[in-house]
Amino acid sequence: MLKLIFLISLAVVSTAGMLYADSCTPDCTGKNDLDKVADPLNCTNYYICLSGIPSDHALPCDAGMIFDPEGGNCATGPDCTPSCEVTVCPITCNGTYSFISDPFDCSTYYICLPSNIVTLNCDSDTPYFNGETCVKDKGVCCQVSCTPYCGPGIVEAPDPFDCRKYYICTEEGVPNEAYHFQCDSGDSFDYQTGRCAPGATCKNLCD
Repeated sequence: MLKLIFLISLAVVSTAGMLYADSCTPDCTGKNDLDKVADPLNCTNYYICLSGIPSDHALPCDAGMIFDPEGGNCATGPDCTPSCEVTVCPITCNGTYSFISDPFDCSTYYICLPSNIVTLNCDSDTPYFNGETCVKDKGVCCQVSCTPYCGPGIVEAPDPFDCRKYYICTEEGVPNEAYHFQCDSGDSFDYQTGRCAPGATCKNLCD
């Protein structure tokens, strides 16, 4: 049986309408209005604080710059490593024979083939898909991060909060907000195929 890339389930909590681990949440505690704070998931981005709450979306530094948490502004600097690393559940076919999860049904999964995507269901004795195989333990159900993420081989990644938007992936990891786009009128982003399509079911991955 084909194996999917090793998956580590991410424990998440709800914060300001998004799912993050605590250490992955931008922190405006003690900050003044319009102060900037680091994006824990992408050190070339930052958030703006207002009334102690970070902006809904991260903003990108100019090309070639990183966010300096000490100075509170973008600055030139060496390559940086984000303070929080997200491991996500694959839900988009990446051009290889692989399994992807159903973000809405833990008992359903899919196999990606060159010409189509085949739906599969776990048996009743092992009813939960953990990203690799069907198991008995519900606790290992694949959890979808509400942080946009570009996995290996992914060209376009869904916006978890808007099924008509997507990100262009220039590298693996959290995409830059500068590459955030909207599908053409009447199209929705199909998270399984990784592209905008007319008639695609429009269902947000996160509320």
